[in-house]
Amino acid sequence: MTAPRRRARRAARAPRLALFILLASLRIGWSRDGGEASRGTTSDVADVSDGDFKVVGYLPEYRFGVVDWNATCAGVTHVLLFSLEPTSDGALGALDRFPDAETMRRARDACEGHGTKLMVSVGGAGRSKHFAAATRSDATRRKLARAIAAFCDAHRLHGVDINWEYPRDEAQWLSVFKLARATRRAFDEIKQISAPEEKKNVFLAFHPDGLSERFLAHPLARAHVDLMHCMAYDNARDAEGHSTLAYAEAVVARAVATLHPRRVSLGVPFYGRGVGDRSVADAKAYGDIVGDVAADASDAFAADVLDSYAFNSRATVRAKTALAMASGLGGVTVWELGQDAGGAASLLGAVGSEAWPRGRPRRAPAPAAREEL
Repeated sequence: MTAPRRRARRAARAPRLALFILLASLRIGWSRDGGEASRGTTSDVADVSDGDFKVVGYLPEYRFGVVDWNATCAGVTHVLLFSLEPTSDGALGALDRFPDAETMRRARDACEGHGTKLMVSVGGAGRSKHFAAATRSDATRRKLARAIAAFCDAHRLHGVDINWEYPRDEAQWLSVFKLARATRRAFDEIKQISAPEEKKNVFLAFHPDGLSERFLAHPLARAHVDLMHCMAYDNARDAEGHSTLAYAEAVVARAVATLHPRRVSLGVPFYGRGVGDRSVADAKAYGDIVGDVAADASDAFAADVLDSYAFNSRATVRAKTALAMASGLGGVTVWELGQDAGGAASLLGAVGSEAWPRGRPRRAPAPAAREEL
């Protein structure tokens, strides 16, 4: 081959080589951002167990003093204490909402008696305004993650629920995932010192709008989030009710098409919202609806509308639990446990009868040994 031809061929290959180098550099950047090739820790890839179906329940601070801890913990695998808030500089705020020492003793005793895990939620509706500022930089994000890990260690909690309502765009979703990664690493750093056998969990919550599910398929979420609560309620556009079985079927189908099913839990509301002549903004606890309208609670076993409130009856809750199990989901998540009715009308009882038809399996006390999610 003559020298001019060799020079021409090298010149033709140069753009292709430059493109290859560019793509390779982008792949390296994605790996670092996505956690697939980042600095390793012992929990870089969150385990997805084929084990037990999880029944998770939120419990807000205004219920702490009146809840029957033993009865509640008997019906759930995880209790999420709702909620603390991030501050704009990456600290934990609203600490006055956390249970006092005596309440924590009662909660912990009940949890340990039933093998239930006790966790803390950070954020929530009306409590998420500082997430964007707290997670915008590496420094404040790491500060928040370490504050969460230290708080969980100090109070013997099994992990955190990151409840940012709601990330607005791709950049904010990436901040959520980076916070999950930083929190996982902070948990690991503490675990090596104080509890080498215990794995703490990282949960998050999302609104099933189709876009959120696509963001949640990010490698960082796959690597560092154990369970994602699909809040399949407050669907104000449905004239039949805010959380129908048909709506749950649609959001579950979309979630399992995009995400690992075992990482998803189906949200179940223990409250109703107005339908018909009653405004959808009018919300009422299930226990209050049953108590006000059906004194013997028999109507609540099958009816999903009473006194112009649309809610989930025991039959619907059982059907949703069966749907989650048949779809291979990781569990169901309840908002919120204090809204339930007692006795034969209990929705939590309906969840348990479907999830554990032979009774809930007995577990060793939760802190005794590491239990993979």
